[in-house]
Amino acid sequence: DRRLKHDIEATQIEALGHIESLAFKEFRWNRDNKHEPLGLIAQDSGILRVSDDDMEGIDIQRSIMLGLKGVQELHAIVKAQAEEIRQLKENAV
Repeated sequence: DRRLKHDIEATQIEALGHIESLAFKEFRWNRDNKHEPLGLIAQDSGILRVSDDDMEGIDIQRSIMLGLKGVQELHAIVKAQAEEIRQLKENAV
């Protein structure tokens, strides 16, 4: 809610670089030995890393926002490439 925020500006985060640096892992949980086929290690997760007094984790809300920002960045790249392809085809005729 806008009413709960101030100093609102467009983010300077470039999501694709952060997403690219994420090292996805598979592992077993210490608590029950259950296999997890896809996850992250908090200590290796950059801006997604959060911690409290006892443990570190991943900020799920921020990870969703980062993914959505990445989709926007990819969409801009696709649009630019589509325009470039269109111009190249036009010039080739």
